[in-house]
Amino acid sequence: MTDDELLDCKVKLAKNLLSRKLPIQKRRYMLRFLKYYVRFQQKETNYRFDSIIHNLTNKKYNMNIEEFMIDRAKKEGIAEGIEQGVEKGIEKGIQKGRKKGIREGQRKKTHSVVTSLLLNTRFNTTRIAKLVDVPETFVQKVKTSLN
Repeated sequence: MTDDELLDCKVKLAKNLLSRKLPIQKRRYMLRFLKYYVRFQQKETNYRFDSIIHNLTNKKYNMNIEEFMIDRAKKEGIAEGIEQGVEKGIEKGIQKGRKKGIREGQRKKTHSVVTSLLLNTRFNTTRIAKLVDVPETFVQKVKTSLN
C-alpha cells in the first residue's frame, strides 16, 4: 500500500471517528493510536496527515517559523524514538528467542544422552548423573518416563 493510499484510509477513519459522539479524551487516544499504529514510509506524509487532522479538529495554530521548526523537530524526534524503540524491542525479542532455543536444544540433547545411557549401558542413575553433569533426580525422571 502506498503512502497516499494509506493516508486516504487513515483520513477516512479519522473522519468516521470524529463524527461519533465520543468523549474528548477517548477521541484523542484513538487519534494517537491511528497516527502511530501504522506508520507512513515518508515523514512528509506524516506532516500531511497531521495537517489534515488539525483542520478536521478545528485547531488553529498561529505559529511563527521558530515555533513551527521546534514543533516539527519534536515530531521527528518522537517518530525516530518510536522507530528506534521498536527496533531495539525486536532485537531483544530475537536474542531472547535464540537463548531460549539454545536452552531447549541443550535440554533435549541432555535428555537424549541420558536416555541413551539408560538404555544402552548398565550404569546406575548416580553414575549417569555424574557423567552427564545433571541432577540425579533428572536421570530418575527420564528413567521413569521410559517405563
